[in-house]
Amino acid sequence: MIASTTFSNISLEVLEELQQTSAVNTNARHAGDIFDSIVIYPTDIRHPDELGKLLLNILGLERAKGYFEDISGNKWLIQISSGTMQLSKVQDNFPVGLVLIGLRGHLDTNAISDLVS
Repeated sequence: MIASTTFSNISLEVLEELQQTSAVNTNARHAGDIFDSIVIYPTDIRHPDELGKLLLNILGLERAKGYFEDISGNKWLIQISSGTMQLSKVQDNFPVGLVLIGLRGHLDTNAISDLVS
């Protein structure tokens, strides 16, 4: 069974149904076999939307999510999925850091390094 979600929102009933219909697959590949991921800690961000635009242009980026602070000390949540970005100012205590995910071997780590250097 495949369940479609929006920003990972899913009902408990659907989760229970997924659990009941899931079969154990000993040949299943782990996420680490399919995806590369990296955590970055961007600093000196003047314009949060500019960071999002830079992330959207990274080759091989499939998903990004996390928190960062701009130079004024405002905290932001950024989520990127399927080429779409959501950026919102937040007031919480979650730690800063962005997780970037791409298909193994296709994520442009050089472009990512340029973002945080």
